[in-house]
Amino acid sequence: MSEKKNQHYVPQFLLKLFSNSVNGKTIYIYNIKQNKLIKNGSIRDQCKKEYLYGKNLVIEDAFMNLEGSIASIFSHLFLNIAELNKLSLEEDINIREFILFQQLRTLGAKEEINQFTNEFAQIILKYHPQLSMHRHKFKITFENPVVENLKLAIDTLKYTLDLEIAILDAGQKEFAISDNPAFTINPFLNLRKYSGSGLGIGSVGIIILMPIHPKYCICLYDPLIYILQKKYHHFLSNEDIDKVNSIILYYTNNNIFFKSEYMFEYLQNLQKKNSTFKERKPLNQEIKKVYENGKLLKNATAFLMGKETLPFDSMLKSIPYTNSALDRPISDNMDMNREYVKKIKKEDPNFQH
Repeated sequence: MSEKKNQHYVPQFLLKLFSNSVNGKTIYIYNIKQNKLIKNGSIRDQCKKEYLYGKNLVIEDAFMNLEGSIASIFSHLFLNIAELNKLSLEEDINIREFILFQQLRTLGAKEEINQFTNEFAQIILKYHPQLSMHRHKFKITFENPVVENLKLAIDTLKYTLDLEIAILDAGQKEFAISDNPAFTINPFLNLRKYSGSGLGIGSVGIIILMPIHPKYCICLYDPLIYILQKKYHHFLSNEDIDKVNSIILYYTNNNIFFKSEYMFEYLQNLQKKNSTFKERKPLNQEIKKVYENGKLLKNATAFLMGKETLPFDSMLKSIPYTNSALDRPISDNMDMNREYVKKIKKEDPNFQH
């Protein structure tokens, strides 16, 4: 089974949709760390690692089955986007799973969960009477962090079921795709000046994006906050397409991929506009006071760790807000989970409050 030794964390079928060749074997690659263009990069050699999911191949085989189903769904959608409104329940769930897996199965996500685990452990060890002084000698990580992330993706799926699925259309422009292909933004909480990142899957106003074609980006969005054309097919303005490609650049670990050669200079120019692309800090630590029913609890603090707030405006001006969204009160002391997510967590006996 040597052909399954190199396990891809961005599927080859997805990268082939951005191929610059008729046979679908090559692609333009912009290595952002070296500021280098590779004109005919081999798709087969991209975004892979030996036994990333383990040597028993169970997870690799499961991904091959899911990717086969998704490739078939996408091929039908590209012929008629309106088919998105006719997905079966199984197809709908498969798309949500695929997006979540693509957000959490990459090497960038692997580094993030290891960082989270180690930094959280260091905070705990700080208060241990024997280990406090020696805690920095330890680095605590998962033996297989990608598998832990996949478990998280499976557990998180239920929190996406109230989100609508849509296709964002680039019109005459193009989307790129990176080695971290799926990512979250929250234009609503950005607009409302919320101090947290608001990038959790359960957050009010969340949008999860993943390019699936030079012309299309699939999207999960909060329908109580945003209004999209026909709910399933929405054309972005040129300014917003630039914004999405800028965010793709921001989340890129090493390489960004695209179909047309002109995109290299275009992406370079986008990168030059914001120097923060070189300073991504995936996790944020914060000590906050604890409130209950709006009242401050004395001698109680909470250690919070989560995604870093994006260091730039993520608002997409061509996606309007619902009237109720603009009237919604926002406070740093409020639970910013969606009502649907709050209900699921309340009913889940395994959820720790």
